[in-house]
Amino acid sequence: MVRLAQEIDEAKGELYSALEAEKSLINKKVYFLSSKLDKLILEYQLKLIKSET
Repeated sequence: MVRLAQEIDEAKGELYSALEAEKSLINKKVYFLSSKLDKLILEYQLKLIKSET
């Protein structure tokens, strides 16, 4: 869980940097990083749900 939280923080930073550099949401790099962040958040949520049951 800690590893996933760290990966989420890193992906957030990468996404914010890409958004700052590209100044647009319509960009392959921004789209890729956004999708990566979504995947990591979903994975984190699923692990959290599994640990609660």
